[in-house]
Amino acid sequence: MYEHVRAVFQQGVFRPVTPCAFPENSELDLMVGPAVLAPPQEQDSAKRKEIRCQLIQLWNARTLAPNAPRLTRDQLHERD
Repeated sequence: MYEHVRAVFQQGVFRPVTPCAFPENSELDLMVGPAVLAPPQEQDSAKRKEIRCQLIQLWNARTLAPNAPRLTRDQLHERD
């Protein structure tokens, strides 16, 4: 079973920030990388709300057709 768990590295120990379904004292293989948190470029809350509304309108206007081809797992995870 694989699970994505956010953690903080403190005093040489990874401490989960989100709940973890693994039993206590489980031995795990970890692949770690820094969390990427980009600050919003638009600071004005009214402008951000307007952008969010425009984005939702675009999503609703461009729904996938029910008969659209389904991508395979390999296509979804294609690497260059």
